[in-house]
Amino acid sequence: MILLREITTPSGSFLTVTTVNTSKDLNHATVLISVLHAKNKDNILKMLNKKAGYLTSLLAEKIILKRVPRLHFKYDLKEEKANHINELIDKNQQER
Repeated sequence: MILLREITTPSGSFLTVTTVNTSKDLNHATVLISVLHAKNKDNILKMLNKKAGYLTSLLAEKIILKRVPRLHFKYDLKEEKANHINELIDKNQQER
């Protein structure tokens, strides 16, 4: 909900958090995201990482933990890799 309220994405684009991995000591959390229908995906990622400290402070207000992890945003490339594999399979089947 924090991202939904605090992050504005370009009209028609969709931002999805796909996975969150935390370090064992909970000092860091890597947030994997997927962005659909956005022309400047890199700008969205830069914006998220720029606002990471602010988003961490909002998270600290919502959850009770000894340590609230510092957020780091990265792209989840699983979907792109899966699409690439599907394209290769389709191409291979068409060549037969």
